[in-house]
Amino acid sequence: EEEELRRIQERIRREEEERIRLEEKERLRREEEERQRELERQRKEEEEIKRIEAEERRREEDRKKRDEEDRKRQEERQKRLEAERLREEQLAREEEERLREERRIRELEEERLRLIEEERLEEERLKREEEERVRREEEERKIREEADRRRREEDRRRREEERERKRKEEEELRRIQERIRREEEERIRLEEKERLRREEEKRQRELERQRKEEEEIKRIEAEERRREEDRKKRDEEDRKRQEERQKRLEAERLREEQLAREEEERLREEKRKREEERMQELDRLHQQTMDEGRRLKEEADERARVKEQNNINHRVSNSELGDDTFEVKAIYSFKSTEDGELPFRKGAVITVTEVVDDNWFYGQLGAAQGIFPTSYVIKVEPEEPVLPPVAQRIEDCLEELSSPEKDEPEVDGIHDTSGNHDNRSAEDSDDSNFQDYELYLAQYSYQPLNADELELQRGDIVEVIERCDDGWYVGSSQRTGQFGTFPGNYVLPYDE
Repeated sequence: EEEELRRIQERIRREEEERIRLEEKERLRREEEERQRELERQRKEEEEIKRIEAEERRREEDRKKRDEEDRKRQEERQKRLEAERLREEQLAREEEERLREERRIRELEEERLRLIEEERLEEERLKREEEERVRREEEERKIREEADRRRREEDRRRREEERERKRKEEEELRRIQERIRREEEERIRLEEKERLRREEEKRQRELERQRKEEEEIKRIEAEERRREEDRKKRDEEDRKRQEERQKRLEAERLREEQLAREEEERLREEKRKREEERMQELDRLHQQTMDEGRRLKEEADERARVKEQNNINHRVSNSELGDDTFEVKAIYSFKSTEDGELPFRKGAVITVTEVVDDNWFYGQLGAAQGIFPTSYVIKVEPEEPVLPPVAQRIEDCLEELSSPEKDEPEVDGIHDTSGNHDNRSAEDSDDSNFQDYELYLAQYSYQPLNADELELQRGDIVEVIERCDDGWYVGSSQRTGQFGTFPGNYVLPYDE
């Protein structure tokens, strides 16, 4: 029993080591899969960043085109202003032609109104473009957030270019103003000759022109201030979006850390539970082994006591046998393993004097007396006896051994539930050679499906006397004393 316990403990230890090895292999596989998923996610992020950068470059080119168009429109306005100034000078030189002067003034006024209308339409178009841009920016906000760091660099560069462009525009404006001033001085010098006749009238026109230029300059300055305010608003919105993106990234990082901690805690909990289950299984197996050992010892003691009592009660001579006795014939040999058992060979005729229970007879063979299993014998009847299912199967095996050799059938390891196990090979059961048995240890429990099958519990020791070709064994259980057939892949050789 101690050796059996040690073997069970050693087998449990090997199973535990195998389980730990499998768990380590599974953990390495999960880590490799996680690494592959991380590499795939990084690759997708890089592709998304490249796509965003290409989109940003395209938008920057569109913005540059719009800036170029604005610059051209500004130059056209300056040219129109210059043309207007030249027309006013022409009106001043041709003042004597009043009708033509009035017509030109009217044309200038219409041109001014047309320019104002064009500027208004241009402002509306710019406003619509700005609204469309805002809408596009709102739609693309999520994409820009992913490339915010690169966009900040682009924004900084764009602001520098904007400042440079404004600086150049201011210089251009100053040059235009300086040129206008020089041209005005030249015009004043030329008109000085006619000052006596048209001095007052010319002064009024000059004041009006200066007022218009100042209004135009103020309008341009107001437009510049408005653009500067819009730019500041855009910068502020970009800063706020950057802050929001940073907050979202921080929240996502915290959430990932929380998930990682939860996963680690779950793995530790699973490992602890598996360890507890393993310890419980070891305790259960240990307790089961102890209980099985105690039960086997008690059964052995009880069997020894019953056999001793039967030997005492049934030591009678042949002359004392009554009418209740009957004869049985051995269908295979039986070797006694304990005192009080009656050994015999196949074919022996035994006189049964008492039925001990459903599994054991008490009988006499010659001068020897003792108990023997009922499944090893059949009752002798006047007519041809009908063998029980187990004996019939064994008889079939022996008949096949004596029949002409047949082709070896394909063994699929499946048990025929009808109770017919064909194509078996048995050891020689000749009467001259005493049939021995082999000990096997049940690795799994087996519930019989037919009446002639043997029930197995894990840890049972089984005495196997025959092994059939279909993978089924014939033997008896030391735990229950029952005899029958059972699948051979449920047991392993028992090494005492």
